[in-house]
Amino acid sequence: MLNKLRLTEHFSQAAAEYDEYANVQKKMADYLISLSSPSKKITTILEIGCGTGLLTKKIAAAFPAAAILATDISPAMLAYAKKQLSNYDNIQFQVQDGEKISDSNKYDLIISNAVFQWFTNYETAFTAIYNSLKPKGQLFFSTFGPNTFKELHHSFHTACAQNLFSQQWKISPDFYSINDLAYYLKNAGFTNSFETLTYTEYFSTVREFLRSVKKVGANNSSKSSYIHTNRKIMLDMLQLYETNYKFHDKVPATYETIFVHSQK
Repeated sequence: MLNKLRLTEHFSQAAAEYDEYANVQKKMADYLISLSSPSKKITTILEIGCGTGLLTKKIAAAFPAAAILATDISPAMLAYAKKQLSNYDNIQFQVQDGEKISDSNKYDLIISNAVFQWFTNYETAFTAIYNSLKPKGQLFFSTFGPNTFKELHHSFHTACAQNLFSQQWKISPDFYSINDLAYYLKNAGFTNSFETLTYTEYFSTVREFLRSVKKVGANNSSKSSYIHTNRKIMLDMLQLYETNYKFHDKVPATYETIFVHSQK
């Protein structure tokens, strides 16, 4: 299970360089905002996990008359976004854990990009979001699906098997499927539609890929006090990844992304 304090630390450390490495997240933000149709009826918007403000700026452009509350669990990320978007009078900023909405306001639209994969309790999170929407209010969000980093997972599990290691280590978090998300959203009271897109990034080495993951704050945030990772397994994993997947001197990293539109 994720450690929220460690997660917050990782994202705070990544704030200054996040935009340089968040290539897939930028594409997700572009597509997510294209799904949400601008409407004069939308006057209040809550963004969960605004990060450095990549999506926030697009929300402000799409809904110039709306009052926007941009929230994030990381004070450093929030400070960076606030500085970047200081010329927008209709955006307020607040430190907040998106799965534990703490204000009593009601919103026409709640929107979030590449954040919900960090939630630890979907049941309570979606119930809180549902209760924070006005009647007929809408939720738009994107997240990562279970095929994300499939090359990494396959290489890691193969390395474990080669070393006769059976302990269930994980090299990255588990990502929920559409069926999982549909279950929790329906139970919260939402009607839903889903769409998936696959993005692939290419790197010179596996180490470069892993470094890019760390640069966006997405490195391991397990509740374990220390992740005991066998050096031989990690070295074997790196070799397997490059041997099995390298093509034209590049290694791929697959991102399965899920886009969700839910209505109260």
